[in-house]
Amino acid sequence: MTPPGQSEPLHGWGTALTADPPSTATALTSELARTGLSLMTCAPAQSASSPVERRFHASYPGIPEAVSTARHQVAAALAGVPCAGDVVYALSEVASNAVVHSRSGLPGGHFTVAAEVLPGALAAVMVTDQGGPWAGRTADSYPHGLEIVRRLAATVRIDGDEYGRTILVLFPWEAKG
Repeated sequence: MTPPGQSEPLHGWGTALTADPPSTATALTSELARTGLSLMTCAPAQSASSPVERRFHASYPGIPEAVSTARHQVAAALAGVPCAGDVVYALSEVASNAVVHSRSGLPGGHFTVAAEVLPGALAAVMVTDQGGPWAGRTADSYPHGLEIVRRLAATVRIDGDEYGRTILVLFPWEAKG
């Protein structure tokens, strides 16, 4: 059964959302201001009034196979975006965490993915899960998924609680070397 406001599944997995979900436009522009990133350092040809483009938004069942599908669909939606590889990597890590470490991975669970761009400046991916306890990882000698994402991204922001969490990851338009 398809939840209200959603259409039939894409490519057998995921559900394209027809309702217009909240945009990351405010997050994209506020992160430019907060982090000191400027459009000039990201891409000189763009202006601060560039519109944010929603490139992708879908919901998936909380199973490992859905992470791969989400990754492929977002990669297709971001074709031509210079930092798309980093965005897709971050999506894979964050969506995997949603399936493994949140209620999204329980029977009947789901997670939602959105990808947006501020052309010439930033790209963002947002994953929303169904929450659950948040347990920090014990330190060891090498970085893991979310730590690697933090090193690649301009910003990683985690909002929510045990009832639902959204992780927003922002990247400069040009991928880091």
